[in-house]
Amino acid sequence: MYHIKGQVKGPNGKVLDVITVWIKLRATGETRFVTLVPDREAGR
Repeated sequence: MYHIKGQVKGPNGKVLDVITVWIKLRATGETRFVTLVPDREAGR
């Protein structure tokens, strides 16, 4: 499982700090997106 921090800019120009969660399947080696949540520690 991987947690990646980044930013997403909406069509209104507002920037949101987010964390995306990804998993890598052992059986196939495929990487899949799981979820995106606000990064509340970023302090924006």
